[in-house]
Amino acid sequence: MTASIHTLSIKFNGFTGSIQKEVKDCMKSGFFEESGITSSKINVNRLYGDIYKYSEFQTALNTILLDAGVKDYRITRVDVRLDSYDKEHYKRYMKLNRIITSLLGTTYKTQNNYRCVDLFSNKQLSIAVKNDYFQIEHYDKNQQSQGRDRAKSRLELRSLKWNTTEDKLKDKFIAEWEHRLDKSVENYGKMQMRYNDELVQLFKQEMNKYPKRYNNLTGFLLQYQDCIFTKEQMIDLLKRFDEVSNPQNKEKNHRQKYGIDYYSKLDVLEAVEIIKRAVRAYFDS
Repeated sequence: MTASIHTLSIKFNGFTGSIQKEVKDCMKSGFFEESGITSSKINVNRLYGDIYKYSEFQTALNTILLDAGVKDYRITRVDVRLDSYDKEHYKRYMKLNRIITSLLGTTYKTQNNYRCVDLFSNKQLSIAVKNDYFQIEHYDKNQQSQGRDRAKSRLELRSLKWNTTEDKLKDKFIAEWEHRLDKSVENYGKMQMRYNDELVQLFKQEMNKYPKRYNNLTGFLLQYQDCIFTKEQMIDLLKRFDEVSNPQNKEKNHRQKYGIDYYSKLDVLEAVEIIKRAVRAYFDS
């Protein structure tokens, strides 16, 4: 995965100056008359093309702000993208990124949690959790850009509600996200139990509906297997159904007959380390 800053937002007093077209294309600004403050969203990648080194990002940002006549400003938001250029990446790591996203949602008790699917194909397009201070979203960039973007799969880490300076950006972003990710992995078991609580309620609600979505528990497990992440979670879920006399045997038979992807805590830790290394490599470049 290749990390880089996608956009950042700043605020400053007054207006921007006369801006060249190349710079104007990089900034979306709004002026708040009551406070006299301008808020700008900046995409430096529109200046010279995609930038993958933090030192080059700093140069491009300074170029944009110098041309806009902005000297004193505060950074209010930073969005870092982690891209893969492999067409199979999104599908291959969809469940693992669901784990990471769900861990953050569980740990920080986010209320804005969603999964988007294509209306016709029902294929997953994105999954995200959001609150006032951060957002994480994994989405099918190839589908979203209709193949026009080089990136095929994108995981975005977004920091909100900032009020900081450019010289503190690197350390602040790394510290915040490494703390969030490390803290969240410790709730892997708790996150799985949250899914199980919801799955049991879902099963009870849908089994009594007509027309039916599935004929039995096995059909239900196959339909919602992307919400089951470990062998231990599956066994715990099976224990909650009266018709299952031996949850261990049921799990084994289901896994051998139908197959299911499981991810240990070590797998999740390794995935988190890949994210952290990619972000650090970018900010050190």
